[in-house]
Amino acid sequence: MDNTLPLSAEDKRARVEWAWEMSMNKDPVRSWDCIIFSDEKKWNLDGPDGFQTYWRDLR
Repeated sequence: MDNTLPLSAEDKRARVEWAWEMSMNKDPVRSWDCIIFSDEKKWNLDGPDGFQTYWRDLR
């Protein structure tokens, strides 16, 4: 289900222009290291990260 509004051609052009400017930006103050992507997930492919679970039979 898509709950987003459709983008106009002008909005799409503005997004592409912004992405192009940011990709060509070499200013260390405005580098991609300062950008936070809040929709990222953490995946541990090499084992657990400290969380442990225990199975206890309560019968």
